[in-house]
Amino acid sequence: MRYIIVLFLMQMFSLPIMSQVQLPDSMVICFMDSKVMDTQAAYWKVYKEEATGTGEVISVRNAIMRYGEIARNGIWTFWTINKLEETPLQPDEYIIHGTINPAYNGELAMLFTFKSTDWEKIQHVDTVMVADGKFSFRGKVNDYNPSILAVGNYPKPTRSVELFLDAGNIQVSLDSLSAVGTPLNDALTQFQRTTKRFTNDILQVKSDSLRRMFGMSRRAMYKEFVKQNIHNGIGRMYCYGWNYSLPDFEELYALADDTLKNTPWMLAVVEEHKRDQERMNKLSQMSGETFKNHIFETLSKKRKELKNYVGKSKLLVVDVWASWCGPCKREIPHLKKVYDDYKDKGLSIVSVSIDDSDKKWKEAVDKFEMPWEQLRTSSNEEMKSFMGDYLIGGIPHMIIIDKEGIIVYAGSALRAEKGQLQNLLNEKLK
Repeated sequence: MRYIIVLFLMQMFSLPIMSQVQLPDSMVICFMDSKVMDTQAAYWKVYKEEATGTGEVISVRNAIMRYGEIARNGIWTFWTINKLEETPLQPDEYIIHGTINPAYNGELAMLFTFKSTDWEKIQHVDTVMVADGKFSFRGKVNDYNPSILAVGNYPKPTRSVELFLDAGNIQVSLDSLSAVGTPLNDALTQFQRTTKRFTNDILQVKSDSLRRMFGMSRRAMYKEFVKQNIHNGIGRMYCYGWNYSLPDFEELYALADDTLKNTPWMLAVVEEHKRDQERMNKLSQMSGETFKNHIFETLSKKRKELKNYVGKSKLLVVDVWASWCGPCKREIPHLKKVYDDYKDKGLSIVSVSIDDSDKKWKEAVDKFEMPWEQLRTSSNEEMKSFMGDYLIGGIPHMIIIDKEGIIVYAGSALRAEKGQLQNLLNEKLK
């Protein structure tokens, strides 16, 4: 095949083997690993068995549609061949021995590495063809962040794994989606197996309280793992993919190196936490302010204002929720118990849903049978205005207003299940 491609190229461009003549710009445009490449350079890579190609010029019409006038004579596509050297593996090298179902023979295995300064930007792509269900790569260690090894393109099934290119022999199976054989890949595999077992155990638990307890234990395990590995690729990988509360984030951010701190995603998380902290500070100052009136919609489509409910009891609890919010729904039975215990002492409740779907809202209301007024923000504009005025960053959220219309609490919902709401009610309804 090599000789056919070389001969075809020589005939096409009428070049002697050692020619250095520059080809005119009007000739066929060449792509090497998806990047435009000088035609002569591509020619010599094929000749030296460093690359191979399609062996044909794609439709000129398609080429112009994809690349414009520059491709008026069509395009050639090539990919480099990562030939394995027979020299002994060096301490700063890795080698990948991969296997996959032979049905993928002739497909391209592609190894993507990413920039340490921006994990969403590709640094380099190595490509090799699958033969007899096998493929191999060899190169310099690159283990600051995980790389991706993939075979197959949509709409065909894609088999891919994340792995670390640390020193040594890496065994990859794209059938079982595993990568083992080097310290980082072995540690990653072990941790993934542990977390998978942990998750499966949690799913077997029927009790909501026990499930939440196990969930908290899993989160603590993740956090400790990231702390211990923050200075290697695995720790940085899980740091990248995990959502953090503010205390967790501050602790882990302090341990991160300067490169990690300055990646776009880390800078974005920093900004997000700054906004959250500012919101929390403003929320803490909201107590003592007069409530802000808003208009909502009842189950019967009537318009009701928040001021219609303020002043009718000693304390009004505005419970902000939605039918799709699991924590909101888990709290409802406990909130109903609180209502029964405190309604004669001066407590009233009104629920405000931020559901988009009127149907799902009403179905949830029917299911939970809450014995107090149900309201909903009936438009995105109303929802944004309401959430903005009360600094609602997530749900369940709670606003508690006294008889004079003064806010006594605003923030994440006080958990009736844990007695948090009862503690405040006992203090205010003496």
